[in-house]
Amino acid sequence: MLTLLRLAGHSVRLCEAGCALTPDADGHVDVPSTWTSIGVQAFYGCVDLKTITIPSSVTSIQSRAFRESGLESLTVPGSIEQIGVAAFYKCKKLTSISLSNSLTHIGQTAFDSCTGLTSVTIPDSVVSMDPGAFQRCLSITSLHIGAGMKDIAILTCNGCNSLTSLHIPGTVRSVGAGAFQFAKDLTSLTFDEGVTEIGQSAFYGAINLPSVGFPHSLVKIDDYAFEHTRALLNITFTESLTSLGEGAFMYTGVEFLSLPNSLTVLEKRAFRGSKALREISLGSQVRSIGNGSFENCFALESVTFPETL
Repeated sequence: MLTLLRLAGHSVRLCEAGCALTPDADGHVDVPSTWTSIGVQAFYGCVDLKTITIPSSVTSIQSRAFRESGLESLTVPGSIEQIGVAAFYKCKKLTSISLSNSLTHIGQTAFDSCTGLTSVTIPDSVVSMDPGAFQRCLSITSLHIGAGMKDIAILTCNGCNSLTSLHIPGTVRSVGAGAFQFAKDLTSLTFDEGVTEIGQSAFYGAINLPSVGFPHSLVKIDDYAFEHTRALLNITFTESLTSLGEGAFMYTGVEFLSLPNSLTVLEKRAFRGSKALREISLGSQVRSIGNGSFENCFALESVTFPETL
């Protein structure tokens, strides 16, 4: 049974699979050049859709446009500036997507649960992504963040547990809460100068991360940011850090710890349960150590205290 749907001022027919345009025998759709957007829910649930050609007349992909469709690959043309909320949510067969250099915004949960994606390059033109844009993309091993990004939103890649390496460019000011939590295969993490804040639980559960060094621009590491990073042996702080949150490095594998002189307060449970921790040098300006900061650090042999305590 076919029904009519109004899209971009035109009446189009919906096939039984939920497609605004019926795919051909190969699962392909050519979008007419009269369209200016891929409308809301245009191909929602269209399991017969495999590939699509989008003309340069189209400037946006709207909310849920391809949600839970059978789309396998997509090249986003240079005319498209925005991708809407949940536009590709649960497109589990989507293995390849090429984003254009004209794209400026990626909406909330746009690619959530696209479990077939293995590599994503976010172009420099993208300045903002809403929360959860790539969360639960379980197969992503490589994520390139373009130099135009200003902030990494909360839950951006939450649950991307196959991600192996990540570089945060200097244009990024903050990494949002839970942005990369449960990235269990992450083994390389680097920051350019410019990042000032790492949010709550941002890298929680990155259990195979062996080391991390922070830029001189970093001022704040929020609560539980690196909790349960049990392979984390080396942490390099810089003399810009003024705030280290509650439980920020609970249950790490660090053995030797040197805190910067810029840090004045160590919040409670900061390094709790870091069982391999042997030596601690507290910065010269530390005035307060929170409850349980080094609780259950059973290997601890030496602590160097500043005169401020």
